[in-house]
Amino acid sequence: MAIGRSFDYNEAWATSAKLNPHADIMDYSQVLADKTDTIVKNWIAAVRQDRKIESADTLPHSAIEDHIPHLLAAMATVLSQYQKSEIKVIIEASLDHGLLRAEQGYDSAEVAREYHLLRQVIFSELEPELLAGTTAEVFRAFRLIDAVIDEAIAQCFNSYVAQKLRELQQIQKEKWQSEIKDTLPGIEHIERVLRNGRQLLRLINDALELSRADAGKIKLHLRQTNVRSVINTVVEMMQPMADAKGLKLAVTSDCAPKQVIADSQRLQQIVTNLLSNAIRYTESGSIELSCHQAGEANWAIAITDTGIGIAPADTNRIFDPFFQAGEAGKQHFSPDSTGLGLAIVSRLVTLLQGKIELESEIGVGSTFTVILPLEVKILQPVN
Repeated sequence: MAIGRSFDYNEAWATSAKLNPHADIMDYSQVLADKTDTIVKNWIAAVRQDRKIESADTLPHSAIEDHIPHLLAAMATVLSQYQKSEIKVIIEASLDHGLLRAEQGYDSAEVAREYHLLRQVIFSELEPELLAGTTAEVFRAFRLIDAVIDEAIAQCFNSYVAQKLRELQQIQKEKWQSEIKDTLPGIEHIERVLRNGRQLLRLINDALELSRADAGKIKLHLRQTNVRSVINTVVEMMQPMADAKGLKLAVTSDCAPKQVIADSQRLQQIVTNLLSNAIRYTESGSIELSCHQAGEANWAIAITDTGIGIAPADTNRIFDPFFQAGEAGKQHFSPDSTGLGLAIVSRLVTLLQGKIELESEIGVGSTFTVILPLEVKILQPVN
């Protein structure tokens, strides 16, 4: 299965060169090479401490480390102005990593989390040098490192998915060849593999969407949009999910503007993510979706739930990737959540020139309010 990436490092290097063609750009490649051992050590420590990567608990140091030193070495050549970039090394190392993680029993969220931590550790270790660099140097380093990690993630997931599909095919083959067919353990195993596959696809799509948003690669398609039609489509899609949990789903859209200038696909994506998030973290009670005019130039959509609520200390982090808030002092993890939904919502709302507000109380529920302009403008680039 081919997975595209949001941008490549050649494009990133060219962009940074255009910003400041006469700059004497610092070469971070040697800095990264010198700190490789420290980065690997700190990354392994972060993986072992992270409770979202439980599959690493029983693995030896070498099994966790796997291809990371090779990836960092290739990254150093990408950062260098004088060496030929080793894209082949990145692809091969990442493909091997995905295959290994599949064989080790990692689920898709754990694989994504490893790369999330790697990105954090790399930038943390390079922080002193980045702070000492010029704007052009820092921009170039960030873009190139992000590009390499995005490429590694894409290739890793390619081989991970391929291996999981091979496992599923083998299970199906063995199931039909077995004298005892359709046993409960066998069925449960197949269902578990299928669930992991669906979760993996959601994670890949969300990760790529977030990457595209952060890289400024999402293009808006603005046109007349029927707000009520968008809401009705999303509610119809989410109703079975609410019914399965015995939740009342109430919609009030009488005061919604009939037409707005917006990107209907991105608007539907925002409402879908917020509504599914509300249903996911609400065990009893109701979900209310309301829509109304908000002044002369804006309109608003609010989604209120009677769910677990969000602690005040977490409200500033709730839109961060992979952050899931819950009861005070501990996080609540949903097995079917990628941890990226609200991060995507936040970026899409900004892209549509709006803002998002949150009111929440632990044990009572939450209200997410999105305020958008009646007419999204096409912004001209600043020269």
